Amino acid sequence: MKTIFNLAYGSNLHRARIEARVDIQSIVGVVVLPNWGLRFHKIGGDGSGKCNLGKATGEVAYGMVYEFSVKDKSLLDEIEGLGHGYENIALPLNELDISQSGLKGDEQVVAYIAVDSDIDSKLQPYDWYHGFVRQGA
Repeated sequence: MKTIFNLAYGSNLHRARIEARVDIQSIVGVVVLPNWGLRFHKIGGDGSGKCNLGKATGEVAYGMVYEFSVKDKSLLDEIEGLGHGYENIALPLNELDISQSGLKGDEQVVAYIAVDSDIDSKLQPYDWYHGFVRQGA
């Protein structure tokens, strides 16, 4: 079975939430993203701020890499709204700290990143959503 490595951040760090969405093959580990920041500025379908990662000099963000099937990746793409505000990008592993993960550095790890047209820096997350993010972290 073909699998994919996905960097989860924000509300998808909440293990019960991600496991309710996809069948995790393995938890690969923590990835530290120097010069990246977590923001709640992605326009959600409900009008609130959802999480996004973006380049941010001097900041540090954290994520968890999960491995799951390509079939489950398609399901998560639909749930996350791939093509409707988020795109998948391959992360440059040579720019990240993968020492706390099981990654070797030659894998392709993808993350959902908001497209510029779906970002509004004035947005705020709902309390329940912010709670998922805090609990996951």
